[in-house]
Amino acid sequence: MFIQVISKVLVLILLLQLVLAESIDFDYPKEVEINEEFYVNLKLNDFPDDSYDVKVDINSENRIAKILNNNVWKSTFYYVNDMPLESELKMKIIEDFEKADILVKIRSKSGEVSTFGEYEIKKKQQEKEEQENEQEEEQEKETQEPDEIHELGEETIKNNPIETIKIDPILLRNNVKEKPDKTKKIKTISFFIFITAILLLALYFLGKKYKSL
Repeated sequence: MFIQVISKVLVLILLLQLVLAESIDFDYPKEVEINEEFYVNLKLNDFPDDSYDVKVDINSENRIAKILNNNVWKSTFYYVNDMPLESELKMKIIEDFEKADILVKIRSKSGEVSTFGEYEIKKKQQEKEEQENEQEEEQEKETQEPDEIHELGEETIKNNPIETIKIDPILLRNNVKEKPDKTKKIKTISFFIFITAILLLALYFLGKKYKSL
């Protein structure tokens, strides 16, 4: 009985040592751009010689990456099945982030899961600076455009001043020439013609009268 207990304890210690001895070598880029495809290299140390399901989960408040799983881009929620002790996995981060945590899970055929964490990945500083510069340029454009329009309007007014023309009604009245009344003119001419005709007739009759005498 005592020997059986001792043997079980030794087996448990051996199994515990095996479990504790399990480790991974995980190589990945420390900085990446958004939508940049990159590779991670995974090596299982002190694992029994078998195939395993592997999950490389990248989170920044929520899942932000995809992994090439059987030639299909899938969420990192899913395991990549039947991977050897050494493997290379293709990934990409599809959402904006500053930094994110990476969690690696190894699942055996029996369903036991070993978890390895404390990996961190960041967005490339160059891309971050470019985005900040773009935002600053957009803000400058938004603030400059109204000023430019205002300045342009002022320059236009200065270059093309609006002249105000004052009209003096008195001058207008003085400069307006009254058209002669044609009716009055015709009447005047007719009157002179009539008088002239009477005078001629009178002279004619007087001359005739003198001749008869």
